[in-house]
Amino acid sequence: MICDPNTVAIHVKNMLKPDGTCMIVEVASNDKSEENIPSPLARIGYAGSIFVCIPTALVQRGVATAVVAVVAVNFSIIIGCC
Repeated sequence: MICDPNTVAIHVKNMLKPDGTCMIVEVASNDKSEENIPSPLARIGYAGSIFVCIPTALVQRGVATAVVAVVAVNFSIIIGCC
């Protein structure tokens, strides 16, 4: 679980060689949660996010983005750190 994506992105950048790459794998989902609900995997992801990921991130004073975060938010965090 990544409670502080900014720190993770900076650490990854610092660990890579100058011409290195980092592959980020994101769950295929839509930006609107109501479009994701028909998928059993999405329902499990939302439940885990609500009951595990978000509370853990808040306790660790991290960023509670949720497990099925909007792709644009995730990329803006990564690009902003690199």
